[in-house]
Amino acid sequence: MKFFLNYRNYRFKSLINDIAQVTNEFQADLFFKSYINIFKTVSNHKDMLYISSLLKMHINHCDNAGCCCKRRNQLYDSVNDAYGNEEAQPHQDLVFVKHYMLKTLQDSMDKFPHSTLLVLNMGFYKL
Repeated sequence: MKFFLNYRNYRFKSLINDIAQVTNEFQADLFFKSYINIFKTVSNHKDMLYISSLLKMHINHCDNAGCCCKRRNQLYDSVNDAYGNEEAQPHQDLVFVKHYMLKTLQDSMDKFPHSTLLVLNMGFYKL
């Protein structure tokens, strides 16, 4: 149990790193997989608040006008036939979370274009 809690705390701390601070493809892979694991395994209110604060930090500091965080109402998820909801909390808007994860992965692939790990991540994520 203690190992699990330490691992979970390590994953939370690794999320604070911005993709701009990632220096190699292995860190980018860990960064993306940590996001995926945490979004899938949110277990209590504290975890939910942490994820919400990470997304809000991105929304507040993002300067890219074309980013998915600036146009949440226009985002569309064809699998669930749903649009984003700008009035909902960022972590509760699953369409936004899905697009944010895809944006994070695409930014990593732009930074490391020849990374096999990131290409595999993209393939599995889009499934």
